[in-house]
Amino acid sequence: MARTDFSLGFKDIDDYRLVRVEMPAVVDIHRLSVVTSKYLSLFVDDRPIVVLNDAVDLLELQPDVQEVLLAMMKRNVARPLFVGSAWITRGDEEIDGIIRELLVIADRDPDVIFRTESDALGCLDSMLEQYRSTRSN
Repeated sequence: MARTDFSLGFKDIDDYRLVRVEMPAVVDIHRLSVVTSKYLSLFVDDRPIVVLNDAVDLLELQPDVQEVLLAMMKRNVARPLFVGSAWITRGDEEIDGIIRELLVIADRDPDVIFRTESDALGCLDSMLEQYRSTRSN
């Protein structure tokens, strides 16, 4: 059964915070505005932050929703402790293409879309390793 609403959460692991966003099958723009403020509150932390976006149930991304997602992508990259994000999708070419395009517009890596959670988490681990190595130099 597909999700009907967003689910937000975080897990503090060792020296970083993992934020998890689970998207519903269809995003309601009014609901998205409420979720956005809750999402932003998850970034109040003094550790590096990575984000896992679970869009497996996502069936469509309307233009107004795309605008909000793009604004969030741009906002995240401006945060000093934001390390990166990865996406899990079901491999739908249209959805993946839209997410990839938004990532490019936001000046983010477009190759962070995966079919499995383990691949996405592996990508986030690599981002954290790179972040740590640049901080230790």
